[in-house]
Amino acid sequence: MVDRTGMGPPDVARAFIVVRDTCRLRALWAEIEALDAKVPAEVQTLMMLAIGHMIERGTSWVLRNCAEDLAIGALVARFRPGFDLLIDRMDDVLYDKAAQVVAERARMMVRDGVPAELARRVASLNILAAGFDLVEIADRTSQDAEAVAPIYFEVGVRLGLAWLRDRAGRSAAGTRWEEQATSAIVDDLYALQAELAVRVIEFARGQGDVAVDRTAID
Repeated sequence: MVDRTGMGPPDVARAFIVVRDTCRLRALWAEIEALDAKVPAEVQTLMMLAIGHMIERGTSWVLRNCAEDLAIGALVARFRPGFDLLIDRMDDVLYDKAAQVVAERARMMVRDGVPAELARRVASLNILAAGFDLVEIADRTSQDAEAVAPIYFEVGVRLGLAWLRDRAGRSAAGTRWEEQATSAIVDDLYALQAELAVRVIEFARGQGDVAVDRTAID
């Protein structure tokens, strides 16, 4: 992360703590560890890796967007309510394809003995990773994270940004520099999606729409 962002180890550590505490990860780790000898070890490993991927994206976001003031308590207080809302209302903000993917991932974990609610939480981590963008968009547009989520996700689907990120993430990186370049592309695509979502919401409001939803993109 130091190489990827140019920030020092203390700042990376602060950003990591912000992500950990904002996303309730201590409790999630404890629930997964409590499954020792109850589910296959490889299932627990995959669940931990899913958390790791989310931490990587969240830490990068915090370092890119909050580097001037990495006050842990203030940042957690700012982002935690939005994440709490998204975690509790995840089923309401998912677009159809994502909902299908999350349901299938959760079903496979449940089949291996993982409790249903824990499986759903872990299966939706890739979606929850967008939470920092969603809280930022909500702050900029004076809405809550749940309200802006449909617009954000629809922008990604309509413009193929999720597809581009997926392809970039799968590209073979032969060197550390190539890996960092790929990571930068993925981060830039997320940032672009967030900015476009803000513009859609602001444009719709300029047209007199009181409630902005997916149809605003039309």
